[in-house]
Amino acid sequence: MLGVQTMLGLPGDTLEKSINTAKRLIELKPDMARIYPTLVIRDTALEQEYIGGKYIPLSLDEAVRWCSILVPMYENAGIKVIRVGLHAEELIRENEIVAGPVHPAFGALVYSKIWLDRITETIEKTSMHNKRKLIIHVAPSDVSLVTGQNRRNVDFLKENYRFSVVKVIGDQNSRNSFEMEFGISYLFTVILLVKGFQRTIILFRCIFRLTNKLLPLPARWRIRHVRVCGIFRDGA
Repeated sequence: MLGVQTMLGLPGDTLEKSINTAKRLIELKPDMARIYPTLVIRDTALEQEYIGGKYIPLSLDEAVRWCSILVPMYENAGIKVIRVGLHAEELIRENEIVAGPVHPAFGALVYSKIWLDRITETIEKTSMHNKRKLIIHVAPSDVSLVTGQNRRNVDFLKENYRFSVVKVIGDQNSRNSFEMEFGISYLFTVILLVKGFQRTIILFRCIFRLTNKLLPLPARWRIRHVRVCGIFRDGA
């Protein structure tokens, strides 16, 4: 089995260079990949450059953003990413990190950012960002990543798209897929079904429920359940 390992943010590195490196490594068709942001370790030449102001490591947000772009590149190519950032036990054991984007749950931050990017991209494509309520249905194991650390993703969606309510519900069977439900009014709901990194499949299901509690309509209009469906594919 062939594995590759990359370090991001070395002296002279840029996001564009890291993307090009990933593309060349993908051409090798490795079985697995590890991605590590560069950290400044004690008693190294890089530490001296850092102390002398010649080297500035990536910030935590920068490192998360870079990795959130690179990880899907590998996974879309069928390459398993088995490690993103140092493991928490490695950080505790070494305890020699001087500077750099270190976090005990760095990998979780990256995958949480990937989820946020996928969700916001879908919202933008469907022009549903002016609705009041958003419910995201995912697998139970994905709830914490979609919600974000300290509800960061939820807060971002509220602040940037003006949703008054954002809920993440773990009621789906498949990981890495999600269903988005937009609350427009009491009479109209739109549900989007999105699966996989390579293709985005969006299922529109418009549900109208007319009952006595909502509108005083004629009896023949009451308790209706009408669905209008269409499937759109993107990124084939």
